[in-house]
Amino acid sequence: ETGISWPTLPIDLTNINRVSQVAVWGLGRADQVMSAGSGELLLVRSPFGLAVYDASTDDLVVFLPEVRALAVSPDTTQIVAAYPGGVVEVWDVDGLEVRYRFEHTLDVPEYPPPGYDPDQQLAVLSLAFSPLGDLLAVGYGDGVIDLYNLGTGELERALSSYYTPLPSRLLFSPDRRYLLSANQGPAAASRERINIGVWSLESGEVAGYIPDAGRISDNPFSPDGKVIVTSKWGGFLIRIHLPEGVILGSIPTGLFYPSVEYATDSRYLLVDGGAQVRNIWDGTQARMDAETLAAIKPEPPAWQVDLTGRQEWDLGHPDGLFAVRFS
Repeated sequence: ETGISWPTLPIDLTNINRVSQVAVWGLGRADQVMSAGSGELLLVRSPFGLAVYDASTDDLVVFLPEVRALAVSPDTTQIVAAYPGGVVEVWDVDGLEVRYRFEHTLDVPEYPPPGYDPDQQLAVLSLAFSPLGDLLAVGYGDGVIDLYNLGTGELERALSSYYTPLPSRLLFSPDRRYLLSANQGPAAASRERINIGVWSLESGEVAGYIPDAGRISDNPFSPDGKVIVTSKWGGFLIRIHLPEGVILGSIPTGLFYPSVEYATDSRYLLVDGGAQVRNIWDGTQARMDAETLAAIKPEPPAWQVDLTGRQEWDLGHPDGLFAVRFS
């Protein structure tokens, strides 16, 4: 799970004959790539299903067909796979055995409206673990969010409200007080209007609703969990106080539709993975001196596999996840 520096030598006509394919992971387009078991397993989800590989040997360990969504617990010891029909399985990495199997109960109306499709209503749209990994949130096409206790395997609560957006994206706050639900699709450049519902996990009620809030990244929360940062079309960063949704400020970046998250030092925001570093209070770009770089150093992405010793690098590709090597 150690980050890998990209090769400094560009591939061109003078050295293309030195590049050879080492491996292809996955089947078809790689939609999600993650690691589990402290980097022991490489998970590649495609439209065909989930392929699980031994990261040390590249051998295929198991293939699970028709997996529509994938998540890994914070301690990387559990894998969650969602299937058509509202079925969710929790797998233990140790032994790769199913620990829990959950099925969503659909409340079919007595007189369904035209175009009503039970399969769409049962579709799993999103998965999210709580910071400690003790709760699993599952968002469904009917707008319901099921909260499962992973200690007991029981449904702890079903969250449902007419006023909250479709749960296409779910995120727990670091303090586990709130759960964000957003109608945020996968297209990073989409001009969709993104609304965010804020659920109180103490009461199980809607604590806030933030219309046209902007896109949320994987880590939008301030360290105290009271503020989130989003990005909007046109390159603006928006800081929003929870749960009521008060806008604290807007920062123009000049970028198209940037991703943004808090740095490890909460005085700074990382824009597009560090392409820009912004001071939190006035929005100005930070001076990139040694002290600032040490303060903002982000954690490496969890899905990257440490291939440094083998001089190999992961490359996303429509036909799967490729590894190439310079000879």
